[in-house]
Amino acid sequence: ATSSLRDLDNRDEVVTAVKDRLGIYIDVISEKKEAEFGFKAVREMDLTTYDGLLVDLGGGSCEITYFKNKTIVTDDTMPFGSNKAYKEYVSGTFPNETERLEIKNRTLSELKKLSIRYSSYDDLFGNGGTVYTIKLMLISLGFIGEDEIFVPVSKIDELLDDIKDDTEENRQKIIDVAPGRLYNFIPGVLIIKTILEYYNVKYLHFCSGQLDDGVLYELLENESSKDKPVDPSSQNEFSN
Repeated sequence: ATSSLRDLDNRDEVVTAVKDRLGIYIDVISEKKEAEFGFKAVREMDLTTYDGLLVDLGGGSCEITYFKNKTIVTDDTMPFGSNKAYKEYVSGTFPNETERLEIKNRTLSELKKLSIRYSSYDDLFGNGGTVYTIKLMLISLGFIGEDEIFVPVSKIDELLDDIKDDTEENRQKIIDVAPGRLYNFIPGVLIIKTILEYYNVKYLHFCSGQLDDGVLYELLENESSKDKPVDPSSQNEFSN
């Protein structure tokens, strides 16, 4: 579990209740571990460049990772996601112009607190539900083909312009693709757009590797290491 439980005041009570009633233990992972899992999945499944940024935008937080030579250099977490943006700033179904600006300014404020400083990065790899839905929406609206794995950032502006007004027609465009994201989709896109602009990104890459894939890769790596023979010379007399 990530920020959905991590941010709760009664997190431990929830974990205990699930364990007692269902026999299932929930591992609430840290922000740092969440970023590591996400990067592990993308590195194995999606990276087409050696350097860049990885952004995993969720409902309550956004993990941003700077990598070089396909290795994490810095990662940090912005405590602001698509659900928080909707709940805190949007009064209707879609944010109006004032609310869009408020979401942008809040995102900029959070970005300035991060250890990943302002610079220019050609490529940003995105995973999480918002980025995946961006791809589906661009395909549905005819802006890109189904096989495209990255787009110039100008496509995000085209998408926002196309569904700018809070009309029944525009609401239906989202419902047809991702009905569960009717309310938080545009706030999420605004956060992604602000991140792209802040870091002067040229291309947004759509990733298939997700957090759960990263968890599985780590489990497999741990199992594999257990199967490796132990070198006796590496053990001392007290080793078991």
